[in-house]
Amino acid sequence: MTLFPITKHFFPLIIILVLTNLSVLTCGHVPGLTRANDYDYSRKPFGMLERFEVFITNVEVDNLMAHCRSNDDDLGDKKMGPNQYFHWRFRQNFLFTTEFWCTFRSMTLDGTRELKSITFDVFEGYIGAVQCGRGDPRNCYWLVKNNGFYVSPDNQRPFPFGWMKRRSW
Repeated sequence: MTLFPITKHFFPLIIILVLTNLSVLTCGHVPGLTRANDYDYSRKPFGMLERFEVFITNVEVDNLMAHCRSNDDDLGDKKMGPNQYFHWRFRQNFLFTTEFWCTFRSMTLDGTRELKSITFDVFEGYIGAVQCGRGDPRNCYWLVKNNGFYVSPDNQRPFPFGWMKRRSW
């Protein structure tokens, strides 16, 4: 007989919450834990459930369509002219396998024909660990130019300083 018979039922629930990227911290007050907005994200063990924010900025492409998604989320089509951007926030999952990929299409001005297209990861383990900023949330900045795609951990430096080309069209 165990001292805490509820433990055998409670433990699997905790495992399911962690593996599905849900946080017990957002479920209300649990003695000994803080609410999510009170949690000190700089003290998470091994960066678990880190918050990230990805910014995609179209710098030069006249009529850009971007469609980004992960295994869990589909962000839909985003139409961007020059000097327009979109962004989203998310948390890295417990297994560090969070991945977002985007299909970028350069379209004719009337939007009826695709001129060029490419699909690649804009966030995965290496990009998150090395090429995103160190704040909370950790920001990842992408620039879309006519000659390719550039990433940087911050957007304070003028192009090309601090920007790394990751893909060509």
